[in-house]
Amino acid sequence: MRNTLTIFSLLICWPLLSKAQIGRYGLPIIQNFSPQEYSAGIQNWDIAQDNQGIMYFSNNHGLLEYDGINWNLYAVKNATKVRSVIIGDEGRVYVGCQGDFGYFVRNQNGSLNYTSLADSLPARYRNFDEAWHIYKSATAIYFCTFNNIYIYKQNKLIVAEPKSTLEMSFLVNGNLYVQGWNSGLMLMENTSFQKITHSEVFNKHKIAAIIPLGNRQLWIATQDGEVFLYDTSTFSRWNSEARDLLKSGLINCAILLANGQLAIGTQNNGLFILSLEGKIIRHLNKERGMSSRTILSLYQDVHENLWAGLNNGISYIELSSPFNIINEQLVPGTGYTSFLDNSKLYLGTNNGVFLFDSDKRDSNFKEIPNTAGQVYSISKANDEILIGHNQGTMAFNAQKKTDLRGKIGSWMFLKPKNLPNLLLEGNYFGLALYKWKSNKWEYQYQLDGLSESSRVMEQDQKGNIWMTHGYKGVYRIRLSNELDSIQHVRYYNSNDGFPSNLLINVFRVRNRLVFASQNGIYTYNEKRDSFIPDKEFNEIFGPGNSIRMMKEDIFGNIYFISETNAGVVKFNNLGEHNIETNLFNKTKGLLNDDLPHIAVLDHQNIIFGAKEGFVHYNPLIKKDFNQPFFSIIRKIEINSKKHTDTFGDSYVRNSMIGNQTFPYEQNSVRFSYAASFYEDPDYLEFRYMLEGFDENWSDWSLGASKEYTNLREGGYEFKLQARNIYGTISNTSTFGFEIAPPWFRTKWAYFGYFALAFVILFSALTFQNQKYKKDKKLMTMKQERELSAKNTVIDASNDQIAKLKTEKLKAEVEHKNKELATSAMLLINKNEFISEIKNSLNAVLKKKSIPERSKELSKIIKNIDKNKTKDNDWEHFEFHFDRVHGDFSERLKTEFPNLSPQERRLSAYLRMNLSSKEIANLLNISVRGVEISRYRLRKKLGIAREVNLAEYILNY
Repeated sequence: MRNTLTIFSLLICWPLLSKAQIGRYGLPIIQNFSPQEYSAGIQNWDIAQDNQGIMYFSNNHGLLEYDGINWNLYAVKNATKVRSVIIGDEGRVYVGCQGDFGYFVRNQNGSLNYTSLADSLPARYRNFDEAWHIYKSATAIYFCTFNNIYIYKQNKLIVAEPKSTLEMSFLVNGNLYVQGWNSGLMLMENTSFQKITHSEVFNKHKIAAIIPLGNRQLWIATQDGEVFLYDTSTFSRWNSEARDLLKSGLINCAILLANGQLAIGTQNNGLFILSLEGKIIRHLNKERGMSSRTILSLYQDVHENLWAGLNNGISYIELSSPFNIINEQLVPGTGYTSFLDNSKLYLGTNNGVFLFDSDKRDSNFKEIPNTAGQVYSISKANDEILIGHNQGTMAFNAQKKTDLRGKIGSWMFLKPKNLPNLLLEGNYFGLALYKWKSNKWEYQYQLDGLSESSRVMEQDQKGNIWMTHGYKGVYRIRLSNELDSIQHVRYYNSNDGFPSNLLINVFRVRNRLVFASQNGIYTYNEKRDSFIPDKEFNEIFGPGNSIRMMKEDIFGNIYFISETNAGVVKFNNLGEHNIETNLFNKTKGLLNDDLPHIAVLDHQNIIFGAKEGFVHYNPLIKKDFNQPFFSIIRKIEINSKKHTDTFGDSYVRNSMIGNQTFPYEQNSVRFSYAASFYEDPDYLEFRYMLEGFDENWSDWSLGASKEYTNLREGGYEFKLQARNIYGTISNTSTFGFEIAPPWFRTKWAYFGYFALAFVILFSALTFQNQKYKKDKKLMTMKQERELSAKNTVIDASNDQIAKLKTEKLKAEVEHKNKELATSAMLLINKNEFISEIKNSLNAVLKKKSIPERSKELSKIIKNIDKNKTKDNDWEHFEFHFDRVHGDFSERLKTEFPNLSPQERRLSAYLRMNLSSKEIANLLNISVRGVEISRYRLRKKLGIAREVNLAEYILNY
């Protein structure tokens, strides 16, 4: 659906867009360098760029070098003027001079040293005037003079001698074309010159440039401004709308640009950019951006920007940028508003209204009469151009008259829906009504009910007027159907959802109203009658962002200005957004921070209000701001108290001193660096890290040098990166080196320390060992004598003590065994006694007479009383048993508390290794009962069947 609407909009607007395709307004961004800035001669005859992006200029005072930070000047022999320059192989910079030619190469400290090649010529070829041009082919370098062509090939010079004096020479598609004095145009083959048929036209026209156009066609410009086309057989004049300007300006040089356009430098009318059809795209001169009207040389660098060597300075022209500047050279004052009406562009500043008509050849802005003063808005309603002005509303009609219509200083105009003959004006004191009468807008009256300054207004779908005040809040204004009165005003502020009352603006984007505040974007919630954060736009811009201005183009892209940056939000076919701000870093410091302004004039012209005039943006020009560029370590200074060693960038790049070791006395290192990016060099930032010293990269900073002092010995690697205004980061340049340790921390010193320590330690140990041995020997002898006397007594005493101990232990064991035996015998006797009682009772039962039975029973009672005194026999036995067997009974009770007394006795008897019969007597049970008791004991002790119970008890 969105794509359908976009296509439909394009179909409707295409007639307007086609008329509006009038190229780029304003001037490209230009940096002008004066001779005072680069400290050399005023004239710059030729330009070249090496593979690191460093620029070179053939200057009146020598070879001029620029790396984006510093200018350096290198003189040739006899300090003559340098006329031409080209970059060769192996780091050589070839130059042509007055009466000389040769090349520069870098020495160890980074400076360029000159070597003359002309000095190696034979005397008859040595005397020439100027080497105006140098060209490089795949196999040779050509030094072109008015006398001869000198070919430098395989380190040898070959001379090509023409039959007549030469004019200028040009290398085109590998072929060298040479103009002869009154002999037309010639083509050099090997060392001979072949005249081109029908080239006599150049007998009277000195050639300034030859450019290949494709299809074997050549574009040839002469110094007097004539241009010819050559198609390998005939010459024809090139018709161009700039022909008269070129003839009056005189052509000095021309080059073919990367976009297929022609750049032409003139003697007295600046620079022209032409299409191949001859249409003027740009004209830059001293009144329009350049610092000189005379262009001596042109060169397009790797970023497709144009360098111009001037008669008095150097200009850097950002042709690749989609941004132009409409500054004081075109329009005076601060930019506040703009409006495009077909081919006419109106610009409003604090100094009035200025008009540019692209249908006219005059490319200057003209001030509209009687509009001097502060201009806030320009719009068109019906057939009149309306101007919101400090003095009141002004109207500019087709008759180029300016009428003051309003009574009060006015801000803007709003055309209400469905009422084509009515117009609302927002002015200093509220709203005013205009009506269309007699083919013009006439002021009616100020509407009562609102007295607030009404600078920003939008109308919603229901006809309500939403007006925002810069430091008060938002007003919703409901008008009568005829707009002749205000029926109701509702005021909203921080109590109605906004974070504050400040910097609230209303914009119509994506077919709805949004309200930008000091802290985020809000939308009106009708049910709550208050404002809530707008989810879509806060997601796009981030929460808390303060948007000052938004404007939508016909493709749905939203251009914006915030407190921190400017940019554009683009949406794809799926509705996904991408926010682009890096490209708009170009506008940093330029935009108007008083009353921001964005105007989408058409699909290729976006205007931003600036502090000085306006910034023009053409979105159709795609700027590749991710193009690589180089950070360059230009100089390394290795410092000590006595002297400094300096090394240059070519040595760093060629690794000629990479990882070189420097003495410890030179442990302070200073790095100077640059970056070969020339757009907005004031915003070029660097970061660095010295591996082996720094843990992380430094913060980005504008400084172009870094010094490290008192470095310890060890290996280091310095790393450098640059970041340009677009946020693009360069390559990483590195330089590795090592600081040697001081002599007292060298390997040999540590070896000496070790050897000395070893000798001292060895000597001390040897002395101590000898002393120890001697003392030990004496002590041993003394001890042997003393021990010899004591050994006899000690041996006898020890034997006696051992004997006594043994006897004592034996006695104790025998005593305990006797006690156990006694206890056991007592138990046995007691059991035998019980058996006797049993037998006696059986005998009594056999007696028949009662007296006999009584007598026997009395006898049994006496025996029982006699054995009562022996009831404590078991306790006595257990006491002595534990003394012999290590508290066996106590340990058994503790570990197996569920054992019965009889089972504990059984365990004790098994410990004594008694037989089952002996145990049966002691327990007063049968042998079979003993076996049963053994089985139960095994079960309670948890002993496996294969384990012998007696052995288990003995080992317990």
